[in-house]
Amino acid sequence: MASSGAALFERVRSALGTSQVGLGKMMGCSRRTAQRWAARGVPAYYLPKLAAIVHPHDPDLAVEIARSTGRTLEQLGIVRPAPPAQPAPPPPPAPPPDRIVDAVVCAAADTMQLIPAAVRPGLYAAFACAVEMGLSADFVAGVLRDSLQPQAPARSPTVGAASEKPRKG
Repeated sequence: MASSGAALFERVRSALGTSQVGLGKMMGCSRRTAQRWAARGVPAYYLPKLAAIVHPHDPDLAVEIARSTGRTLEQLGIVRPAPPAQPAPPPPPAPPPDRIVDAVVCAAADTMQLIPAAVRPGLYAAFACAVEMGLSADFVAGVLRDSLQPQAPARSPTVGAASEKPRKG
């Protein structure tokens, strides 16, 4: 353990860019004690202070020192613990299935500028046919969407060629 404590002392000294005596002063000890720690290692009860001193300069080294004490930086009081994660709010309850179907009927009625009662029989017939044929709503919606997109008119070569000739007149 003494060699690992000495190695930690040297790594902290190097990370801080200071001398043994300078690190000893930061730790609140004499020059002779700092020399002894460099040779034999830092006593375990000084490791939390060593971690606190190096943390602003090398957080990873501070974590390693804290782990060597069997604690975390939070447990040593060097960093604040992360706030507890807030639980996700529960999802809103799903509307009753009848209300969901009414939303579909109303969307169709609004598009067709009719009242829902006038649209419901046609929608029922369309959905019943799709179910009978084993078609999914996604498939039917995709085909209908594609059929509603405007098609570019096909141009015949003779019409295009005639329009490019200058007119005499």
